[in-house]
Amino acid sequence: LEELRMAARDEMVVHLDDLLFRRFRLGWSEQLGLDVARPAAEAVSGIMGWSPDDVVREVHRYRDIVARQFGTDAKCS
Repeated sequence: LEELRMAARDEMVVHLDDLLFRRFRLGWSEQLGLDVARPAAEAVSGIMGWSPDDVVREVHRYRDIVARQFGTDAKCS
């Protein structure tokens, strides 16, 4: 989780998909990062300035992007 926080702090991450697909390869895993989306968003929320509601929105946004891009009925843990 510390690596996620460092990337959020140092690499101009804007959204959760930036973090999971572009900064880390977690989005390209078999689960498309859906299994780690919520914990990742929660881990970087303080650095990103995301409130609990923002975390929920980011996870939903991520799920929607994955569903659109990969044609899945995406469910985040």
